[in-house]
Amino acid sequence: MLALLAAGFYGGFGGPLLTFVSVPQRGLLEEASEAGYGSAEGFALGSGGIGFAVMDRVRLGGWGVGASVSGSDSSGSYKAGFGGGGFLAGYDFLSAEKLRLGADLTLGGWGQELVLTKQGGQVSGDSLLADPGREISLR
Repeated sequence: MLALLAAGFYGGFGGPLLTFVSVPQRGLLEEASEAGYGSAEGFALGSGGIGFAVMDRVRLGGWGVGASVSGSDSSGSYKAGFGGGGFLAGYDFLSAEKLRLGADLTLGGWGQELVLTKQGGQVSGDSLLADPGREISLR
């Protein structure tokens, strides 16, 4: 720790993140739309946060974001959630009083979940996507 302080420890910073997540048109949402659960198009507005510790020219920190979209029609509804985050390490090539320029490497992951809810009807186990009963969660 003393070595980091001697090298010029500057502190840290963080703040909110806003992101636009492209809604996947293939895969589970496409199949849900074909089965009559509404359709999703375009982008979802997501939010999250980011934070760093700055040690001379080195930055260590992390970030995370999440977004969701939903839709419905007469036979049912869906809600799709997307989220991700990661550990971030960076180095500043230029470190001036009011400007820092550098590069970052992120290691992390991304996930999604789809929840289908059927409107009324009988519970049936024939096909989870075609007739999930009341509600099914797919990850």
